[in-house]
Amino acid sequence: MTIKELESFISVAREDLANIHKRSLKDSMKDVAKKALGRPSATKDMIFWPAGVLLFGLTEAITPVISESLREDITADINSFIKKWQDEGSEKVSFVDDSVFGAALLGMYKITDDEKLKQSASKIYDFLNNSPKNRTGSIIYNPKAGNDYIFADGAGQSAMFLSRYGAEIDDKAFELAATQLINYYDHGMDFRSGLPYHAFTMSTAKKLGLLGWGRAMGWLIMGYAEFLTCIYKTSDIHNDAAGQVILPAGIDSKTLDIIKEQFINLVRTTLSYQRLDGGFSWQLQAIEGEPDTSATAMIGYALARTLKSGIFNGAATNNSQNPSRDVNKEGGFDGNSTLSCESVKQSLLRMQDFILLHSEKGSVQKSLSGCEDIGVHRQVYGHYPWGQGAALAMLTHTIQL
Repeated sequence: MTIKELESFISVAREDLANIHKRSLKDSMKDVAKKALGRPSATKDMIFWPAGVLLFGLTEAITPVISESLREDITADINSFIKKWQDEGSEKVSFVDDSVFGAALLGMYKITDDEKLKQSASKIYDFLNNSPKNRTGSIIYNPKAGNDYIFADGAGQSAMFLSRYGAEIDDKAFELAATQLINYYDHGMDFRSGLPYHAFTMSTAKKLGLLGWGRAMGWLIMGYAEFLTCIYKTSDIHNDAAGQVILPAGIDSKTLDIIKEQFINLVRTTLSYQRLDGGFSWQLQAIEGEPDTSATAMIGYALARTLKSGIFNGAATNNSQNPSRDVNKEGGFDGNSTLSCESVKQSLLRMQDFILLHSEKGSVQKSLSGCEDIGVHRQVYGHYPWGQGAALAMLTHTIQL
């Protein structure tokens, strides 16, 4: 992949962001349907997750890899979008999904050290910290619906934001992030396959929705990736006189080991379902089914984000929860092989080729449309902001491998 190709993805993402709130009649009708189901709709929330993913991808793209003038243009676009939200007065935070926007906002705060961005991020943190939770501390996705459903989306999205908030502003946020990840792994996974369900509820002890939805896994491992990379970054600058790592408030070495082991298990499981063409299907285990660029890009970003941290060095060579797969027959990672930096890098490069194959002049195609409710995944594929934003985030990191 070339810098010119990356810049074409940036150009499309910038255009998508400029048009994110121009709703068609069809989209408006879908919003009405979501409202009737008690689900959040994009028109009610300026920082709803499709815009958040675009902002996230653009923030990740502000690197020395691209020209200084383009970095300035991206920064101006992002700051303009954030300012519109800030100028609303209330800087309203309405849903767990707003965490994705918050992660992008913290990315900009890290770059600019703008105090107003810090204040805005604190409002998102306060929303998550004060949101209704189930008895184990998981943030309920949509409490207005009158249930205690915990979604993979919400667990991963909130962990992303909370981890960055812990690294940049207040390390107490790491504890809430860890709770979201560990609880989902304990209560929302299928332990025969190692794949996540879309949601779970503790009030009736049920696991809900599709098993192995690609974006559910994408959100989860993105949450794990942000947590681990932020922890290691924070720990690097918090050593005592003897050089021993001092972990953030609320995180002990046992908790860190648990999360790292869970992440490795999730990565091994995910890579076992990689397709021959390098991508992932909308439903991971449907290897010969419809491919999904959005799920592939989210998974790819998480792996690229953690690759340089050394997390994959010395990773376990087996996982009793997950079956082995034939890498030659199905294209997936052999469950008995060693998970190493090199093997992850090779898988990532295949994902990059898959994204490029399904893109047209920087416009990412073959992304699965939005999930309308638990178990409602209409098989519509095309160009969507979540596919574009996630692909840009991933490609910004893979081009530097």
